Amino acid sequence: MKIGHIHIINADKKNQPLSSFDPHHILLTCGLSFNATVTASSIDDDGFVYCLQRSIFTLSHRVILPQEFHISWQKKREDLYPCLETVTLLLVCEIPIETIRELQF
Repeated sequence: MKIGHIHIINADKKNQPLSSFDPHHILLTCGLSFNATVTASSIDDDGFVYCLQRSIFTLSHRVILPQEFHISWQKKREDLYPCLETVTLLLVCEIPIETIRELQF
């Protein structure tokens, strides 16, 4: 997923051609490891805790500090990555966390 100069990718996907990314662009990784920019914890039937593990910048260069908040879903997902990527995209676009928390994925 790409918006402006920011690429949001699945950090756990094998054989991803990272060399094709412009070095002037920002790469945000989503995955279930400690190395990812974004991860999830406390995954259950009601949702998960979205964990921003490092500061990131929005499209207008505002800083979002590391933090955690709950994301709800209507049905537990088999594939968590689209949710992580979508929430990250919303943050980068400066959608308020309060608004994101009200969404049902």
